[in-house]
Amino acid sequence: MIKSLQYMENMIKYKKTNKGADMEFMEQDITEMYNRENGKLILDFDDERYYRYLQIINDTPQYKEILDSVPQKFSDLEKAYYIYVNLGKLLHENLDLAYNHLQNLEVYYDVIKENGIGNCRQMNELFASMLKYKNIIKEFFLVRKPEGVEGIDLRHIDVIMSLNDKKYMFNIKGDIDNLRVGIRASHFGFTDSKIRKIQQISIFLHNNGLTEEKVEELLEKIEYSDLEDVLKEAKKYEREFNIKDLCLFLRHKVPKIKFIQQIEEEFGKLDEIPIKSTKDKEVSIESLDKKVNNTKHYNNIGFPFEIQTDEYEYFEDIIIFELIPRLIEKNSRLREEWKKSKNIFLDETFDESLEIDMDIILEFINQIAPRMEQNLLQECIRRIISEIYKERYKYSNKNFNVWAQKNIKLFRMTSKENLKKNNKNIPLRHILAIRKLDSFKGEKYIFYELIEEGIRKKSYREFIEELRIKEMRTCSKFVIERKETLDDLEI
Repeated sequence: MIKSLQYMENMIKYKKTNKGADMEFMEQDITEMYNRENGKLILDFDDERYYRYLQIINDTPQYKEILDSVPQKFSDLEKAYYIYVNLGKLLHENLDLAYNHLQNLEVYYDVIKENGIGNCRQMNELFASMLKYKNIIKEFFLVRKPEGVEGIDLRHIDVIMSLNDKKYMFNIKGDIDNLRVGIRASHFGFTDSKIRKIQQISIFLHNNGLTEEKVEELLEKIEYSDLEDVLKEAKKYEREFNIKDLCLFLRHKVPKIKFIQQIEEEFGKLDEIPIKSTKDKEVSIESLDKKVNNTKHYNNIGFPFEIQTDEYEYFEDIIIFELIPRLIEKNSRLREEWKKSKNIFLDETFDESLEIDMDIILEFINQIAPRMEQNLLQECIRRIISEIYKERYKYSNKNFNVWAQKNIKLFRMTSKENLKKNNKNIPLRHILAIRKLDSFKGEKYIFYELIEEGIRKKSYREFIEELRIKEMRTCSKFVIERKETLDDLEI
């Protein structure tokens, strides 16, 4: 304790003498940091680093205000959720608070604000430190996902901690957008359930014609083999059953399964907090929301939507009970009013209908939940389209859930010139691409660029020409292999 107090005094002295000074971080420092931790499942977090966070918390009135307002009658889990919700909302509206930590924590660096790398770790460390500071938890562990997960290379970091004698995983960075717009938290006490991933793979295989015997063979391979062996086996099935995207699908799912296997070996099986309460599990995100009064009332949306949203607490309820029912019929009032407002009069083919639906959905989401995180936006659109088309085209044999997964894609792009510079601070453009069915006009995709101000529709021909001229590539930062965009889009 004496050492801790001395450390705090030194840090306060350091803060006073360096107030306003900008700390400079060199490229070699970044490289050394990641080389030092490369491949580690559990990352270091020593007492010295914890006390630096204590200084940050004590020096930030907004953080102190959250901690001082935690109801004492709450259980530890409820206290943790109260801090999670309020800190998440605060960080979304005041991201500079998070980035201001840079001058206090040398292991972070000046490029974080531009490329976003590192903020998941920083925010999870801050959240966990606040819980430890309030004696809600005794210890916590930072865990790094393995190569191939979420399209990034050894970068995303979650935190594991014990609450109410159960072990949970958290990622506050993944929820700050949700918390601001009223979408229920999805990264509080979550786990990438191995069972769920296996079920998703099984459904994908069955839907693509594999026999039960072949499905069992591949699932057993996934359970006991590494990714490369799994993909070798999958390539045989791709040829035999003509499944175009099997290897690509497994590249995203298998590393997540392996990650959870590693976690279970190290910590035992993690617990999970469900979204809704059941007979077996009374505690849920829904019950926690009621406890901490995490409700959100939206402003009503006018013409052409005319949706009364102020009675809803959650975005997902507005989607289920208002938007989807109004879009199912091709001649619905919402679609007709929308076309009139845009001066659009078409004999709708499938592609024309899809484009109108996408425009409506994206404008709706942009009004209700602007600046929604890109991956969440993609999943939301897939869900809406699959639900609408499943009902609208219920007499067809097409599985629209699978169709939406395959044909609504999110691409992170940068120019070939940027990649040549080998600069880790690569500016990325986020493009939502929706593949058309007929493409009779030679336009295979509908493009939308996701920008800070919202969503901007891109002309197909102009955007394809731009891709060719600038030699754009799809990539994730720090991933060595970049795909050729034109091939990826099948242009």
